[in-house]
Amino acid sequence: MNMNTELESLVKFKTVARSMTLWLVDDDDEYRESLAGQLRCELEIHSLRQFSSAELAAAALVKGPPPDLILLDIHTGGMSALEALGPMKEIAPSTRVLVMTTVRDFDVEIAVFAAGADGFISKLIPFEGILDWVRNSRRTPPASGRISRPWIESSEEDAAQPTSILQRLLRFVQTAPRS
Repeated sequence: MNMNTELESLVKFKTVARSMTLWLVDDDDEYRESLAGQLRCELEIHSLRQFSSAELAAAALVKGPPPDLILLDIHTGGMSALEALGPMKEIAPSTRVLVMTTVRDFDVEIAVFAAGADGFISKLIPFEGILDWVRNSRRTPPASGRISRPWIESSEEDAAQPTSILQRLLRFVQTAPRS
């Protein structure tokens, strides 16, 4: 890649990032504010709103224009991400929702995607992993079903027992409510 191509890519990305609207939903004020500051610094986001609960974010969706992206903690004290995803996606189907968690649970991950999440990520990964996901979120359609599983460590248990993962996935699909 030559210098002009790199510069053009950077200019295009910065232009896209400036027009991005982003909401952070997390009941951990310190984490939420820290992440907001880092994202503002790195992406120069046009509009970034913060909410301490999924209920507050859902109410804001009803009242005004939806964001491009919501970073939603799996547990915010009241309504969980699993409970909030359906109404949020119904109100704002074009909004991408990335569910964040500190707990690694494959069954929860499958349920999150089934509920309409566009991604699932560990809050324990380095900031660059979250930043990459936010950057890439503009390039994929909402609710793409693409599994996004960046974790700090790979799971030796998952690697050693792929049949177990497939069995859990099959069990989930077989027991999921049909519409």
